[in-house]
Amino acid sequence: MRGGKAAFLAALVFIAILALLQSPPRYLTLPAGASPLNPGWDGSSELVRLMEEKGIDVFIVHNWSEVPSEVLNGRDVLFVFISPETPFTPKENGEIGYLIAEAVRRGARNISFLIADEGTQLKQTIMAELFCARVNGADLDPLNPYPFVFIRVPGGGTYGIVLDHASFLDVFGKKPQTAQVWDFVCQPTGYYGDKVVSLYNTFVMNLSGYPVRFKAMIFSDGSIFINQILRLKDVPEYRELASDVLDYLAGEGWVALVDTAHYKPLTPEEAVQRAGLQPGTIFGDAAQVALTLHPSMWLPVLLSYYYDIEAEVITLMAGSFIVYALFVAGLATIFGSVLGKVSSIGRRAPDRPAPPPEERLIAVDTYLRRAVKERLRLGKEDVVALYTVMRDVIRSIFGVDVSDPRAPDVISASTGVPRDAVARVIEDVVRHYRKAVGRSFRPIVLSWNRRARRLIMEAETLLNAMGTGLAREEGVEYLIRK
Repeated sequence: MRGGKAAFLAALVFIAILALLQSPPRYLTLPAGASPLNPGWDGSSELVRLMEEKGIDVFIVHNWSEVPSEVLNGRDVLFVFISPETPFTPKENGEIGYLIAEAVRRGARNISFLIADEGTQLKQTIMAELFCARVNGADLDPLNPYPFVFIRVPGGGTYGIVLDHASFLDVFGKKPQTAQVWDFVCQPTGYYGDKVVSLYNTFVMNLSGYPVRFKAMIFSDGSIFINQILRLKDVPEYRELASDVLDYLAGEGWVALVDTAHYKPLTPEEAVQRAGLQPGTIFGDAAQVALTLHPSMWLPVLLSYYYDIEAEVITLMAGSFIVYALFVAGLATIFGSVLGKVSSIGRRAPDRPAPPPEERLIAVDTYLRRAVKERLRLGKEDVVALYTVMRDVIRSIFGVDVSDPRAPDVISASTGVPRDAVARVIEDVVRHYRKAVGRSFRPIVLSWNRRARRLIMEAETLLNAMGTGLAREEGVEYLIRK
């Protein structure tokens, strides 16, 4: 009886694999470089997390012509550019200028910029016209790629940090020529010898009859804001520096427009090469098999998880080659063991299979799960928690932000849920989240308990289609595939 059941299940798996191989693979690229959507060592998703911890709303910009004006309503704006890899076009320059003017028209009186770049992609942009310094693009010190510098943050601390293949700033010290300007300050905050590596520039400009305060902090090295650096637990200076910079430039209730439009995306094949998984090795050969079996299904998840583990190990090993070698050997042993299990399909399997390795438990600090199952009373704090679940799940699985206009299309294409249904659930949760945190007067809510339950029921259907949910048995709030 048991053998017949096993044969039946094996036949189903075989049919599913045939169907997968017959279907066309979905086109997929992975966020790369210092993109805020890249969770790997060189991404800037940790900086985004730090902004959100400070109460700054984050909007990831895929296209500067598609930023909804509603994002700007009555809020001050922070623009963020970290080591862009492709140049800005004159059209994008005009779109950023339009967003500044539109933000002011809708009530913004503070506009800030965080610019950290060792290249020259920003040299011909509106930022270069507005502020008193530009990145030169040449090496700061050709003989020393890792110079040590001190950087001061206005109103914050002074930090001794190591730069990585940095450039330096050309300081002009002149005011913008296109409008009436006063209270102009252009002050270097970090030097290497006589070369400027960081600077702040602030002034008030008359825009459309309104006095608007502009602030910018410009750094000649983007690597000080990447994930690997901000996650260093034993060297907290980098995260503290980033925290002080955000405190100077923005505050709670602001919206940050973070650029992800100027990074060259990786195909799954390029991601494998970048991870150093060469053919002829156990990792490389396994990766080639994975690429053959449609990597859009799970390879991005695996590589993202691999980068997270590698970043943590690099932090722990503190430069020790021996520790790193032991890590690689241990990982290879584990991988070989997994392949051994795969090759032994047909032998007696355990009665209770282990959970899939790609699932990670993420706890939310509310009793949402118990409320779903035990019918406890809910409040607006649970709506905030639900929004957090939706945001993190969508960002981790699909690589888009919950506020991204493309999110409904991407989710619908992957889950089969109609686009209108996806958009309705997301919009409903976001609207009530803004109401719950006091950022919007509407919608009118007479009972948060009833409203939260309705939102949870609607969201649970969508979350289940994504392969997760709130009413799971593991004793935490939800599972997220990462």
